[in-house]
Amino acid sequence: MQHLLYNWSEIVRRLESAKTLILLVDYDGTMTPIVNRPEDAILSDDARNTLRLLSVLPNLTVGVISGRSLRDTVSKVGLLGVVYAGNHGMEIKELSGITTIDPAVRLSQSIIHSLYRVLVKNLSQIEGVHVEYKGLSLSIHYRLVDEGMLHDVKRIFEDATDIAQKAGDIRITHGKKVFEIRPAVDINKGNAVRILINKYRKGNPIDSMALLPIYIGLVVYAELKERQEKGNLF
Repeated sequence: MQHLLYNWSEIVRRLESAKTLILLVDYDGTMTPIVNRPEDAILSDDARNTLRLLSVLPNLTVGVISGRSLRDTVSKVGLLGVVYAGNHGMEIKELSGITTIDPAVRLSQSIIHSLYRVLVKNLSQIEGVHVEYKGLSLSIHYRLVDEGMLHDVKRIFEDATDIAQKAGDIRITHGKKVFEIRPAVDINKGNAVRILINKYRKGNPIDSMALLPIYIGLVVYAELKERQEKGNLF
């Protein structure tokens, strides 16, 4: 992947020729710095004002994508006129205010809630662990855990999730000092980007230059790159 500035002339050309734009921005680690506790990732006033100014420009749709729950993401950004995708794209709030959740996601809610209760109880003995329940998914943050206790965190986590994972009821993913438990469905931030691009594309959908998508973030890059190589980006 080349640095942005190496391709700046091409980027300017694409911006000038595009009829409409969709700007999608990740929350944690992009609009806010990586922090020890999720609740401490607060959007600055400058960043919020920039998003607000962008959201009212003509022919530009602004969206915020996050692994956080939709409710938490909307609350932290706090702007109207912005599209939101929470829980890695499992729940999307459109500009109209309508929220959509893939029906397949709901099938795992009871299992994920049960795992939440088990993990809260079994990990409570280890200082620094934070179990974040997001309704449709679950995150176990261990950034503040002492190095000597990391093996215990992993063991407890694997013991609690082993049966559900082998049964195909859940998916386990890993982030920056975090374990993620998600429904066993093929939904991620890359999917959310693709859905939003297709939804807000204007004009002739065959004309790939009719809408220029811009994504600012790190996690989704590998997902989109894989789709691009398979010829299935949009």
